[in-house]
Amino acid sequence: MLNLKNKELFDIKISLVNNKEFRNTFIISQKEDTEYWDTGFVAFWNTPVLFYELKKAYPDKKFYYVELKELQNVYGVDKQEAIYVEDDKELAQIMSTFKNPKLLINPPYKIGNKIITTCKLACPKAKYSILMPLAQYKQELYKYIKTINFVGGDGFDASITNNNCIVTLAEQPIPTNSYFDFALQSFDQNYIEFYKWNIEHNRGLKFKTCLKATPEDLNINTDFIEINRCCDIIHKHGYYTKYNANYKWNLENKIDRAKWIGSLVKLVLEDDDIPGMAKHNYSLFAYNWTTDKRACLASKVMAGVNAVTVSEEVYMLIPQIDWAHIHINQKELWDKGLYDEAILAEMGLRWEGNKIVRA
Repeated sequence: MLNLKNKELFDIKISLVNNKEFRNTFIISQKEDTEYWDTGFVAFWNTPVLFYELKKAYPDKKFYYVELKELQNVYGVDKQEAIYVEDDKELAQIMSTFKNPKLLINPPYKIGNKIITTCKLACPKAKYSILMPLAQYKQELYKYIKTINFVGGDGFDASITNNNCIVTLAEQPIPTNSYFDFALQSFDQNYIEFYKWNIEHNRGLKFKTCLKATPEDLNINTDFIEINRCCDIIHKHGYYTKYNANYKWNLENKIDRAKWIGSLVKLVLEDDDIPGMAKHNYSLFAYNWTTDKRACLASKVMAGVNAVTVSEEVYMLIPQIDWAHIHINQKELWDKGLYDEAILAEMGLRWEGNKIVRA
């Protein structure tokens, strides 16, 4: 392991680092009047590429690559040049040896929150530029977000999750920070009034994971089911799929065991009057497309949350209305098959071009 005494990590100002031999490499810049990294384009396998590019571009400066020990044979970094850590305790020990470093962090996303929190506690004066999904900030880290830049999913690292973002952190919590405010920034702004309305009128309607559920585990009158990656536009989804076992279950109340798949989520739609009516009404909304899968309201707002998997956190893509009586409350529109218009009318919203606005 490298000697860690008296190290100054990233003690330079970089205007541009980009080698066209590598597709989609990091573009790093730091404006003269700012103290944080401004990280632009991000590449798959980006951190080792960036490490070697920086070393090559600035041979008189010192850069250190820190990685989990379990990944030491994955990314191709020379073992003599990398610092490998076993766990968060060893990471904290290493971080505490640095004096006011600048850290470019692209952590394993599932443990990203833990890694960033460990670094911040061990090295509170560090300057951070972090690439990871917004959801990893939900617990406490969102309070420290100083700047945030959402990155799209065009075949690079962000394809893992489309609400990936590049964040810089403040040293102290910012009292005005709100996780939901950041979340709303990551959504398609054409539908922002739709999402806001559902947050304001939350009835508790949300998708719940039931990955390995069988028909016997579900209630055919109340449970609307879909695959858990149905909103993943990166992998060609972003709509409710027709002509499969889920469709037959949802709209036709039939069980197709031959085509039944796992990886499910369910939306429970209760109805005290007519069993199955709420689920049926929601199904008409969900499958309100013919040839263009993404033309209807349900598809647009699903893709607009920029997520890969449907979870309880993105409940705002579900109209929080009375699904058992929408066909009565908006009878004229509903009877004409204008389901999208009926739902928006129920919410006090309407289309204005490609944008949803308050009526």
